[in-house]
Amino acid sequence: MSNDVVLRTRGLTKRFGKRRAVDGLDLEVRRGQVFGFLGPNGAGKTTTIRMLVGLVRPNDGDAELFGVSIRRRRLEALQRVGAMVETPAFYDHLSGQRNLELLSALSGGATRGRIRETLRIVGLFGRERDKVGTYSHGMKQRLGLAHALLPHPELLILDEPATGLDPEGLREVRDLIGRLGSEGLTIFLSSHLLHEVEQTCTHVGIIREGRLVASGSVAELLGGEKQTATVVVDDPQRAADVLGDQPFVTVAALGDGRLRVVGDPDRLADANALLVSQGLRVSAIIPERTSLEEMYLRIASGEGSG
Repeated sequence: MSNDVVLRTRGLTKRFGKRRAVDGLDLEVRRGQVFGFLGPNGAGKTTTIRMLVGLVRPNDGDAELFGVSIRRRRLEALQRVGAMVETPAFYDHLSGQRNLELLSALSGGATRGRIRETLRIVGLFGRERDKVGTYSHGMKQRLGLAHALLPHPELLILDEPATGLDPEGLREVRDLIGRLGSEGLTIFLSSHLLHEVEQTCTHVGIIREGRLVASGSVAELLGGEKQTATVVVDDPQRAADVLGDQPFVTVAALGDGRLRVVGDPDRLADANALLVSQGLRVSAIIPERTSLEEMYLRIASGEGSG
């Protein structure tokens, strides 16, 4: 395995009775990526993550973390990994710091200095002596992230880290994940909050019925889409005639001096240059950006996937 690949699955499969929750999953995450693992409820996201962290054993295939098989050498594979799977559970009557002390003791312990450092990283320093029962849901999620960060992981695996958060909590967790990613930590997270993923993740994989149906950088997946733009021009009928003869765009009149032009993103400039060369006055080209949500809904529903 390349040193650049930190997580790889090969034919990863999990069956529950006759149902295949995960079906021959081949996935790859490279160092420094913030990888969003997307799919509808029941698609196999949580089952995949539970196999990655050794909580569920696959029926077939394997997962490797830093080149180490999770099936054959689970403890070694997880040494460089921090994880938060589902909603973290804490003792409400104890402080945030005391919770981390107790939880870290179960996995080899952490110094008080390291505990306080992770509390600073997640923005809870100053509230570390408050009882967890007084924490908001967002603060509890950040405390869960602090626990996952205690062992200085090189890979952080998160299952729905923004579940149940209000807008303020969403922003807090999104900003934290973005900051950790910008500092070089590799992050693999499942989510159904596509707007948050689009703002946070560098790469995504989309799973449907246990199978990977799309994977790549966010920029590549969105950039591979046809670009739609509204063109405002002084003579829309003549502009439509000029562009209508070109194979690289399709044109439709919208009225009020506007046209809708659809084509490859790098050819819109060519369309503009052609109109200008024909003496037409183009006052605006307004791209209509395809969102991750639109792309995801099309692929997850079975459209546009191979």
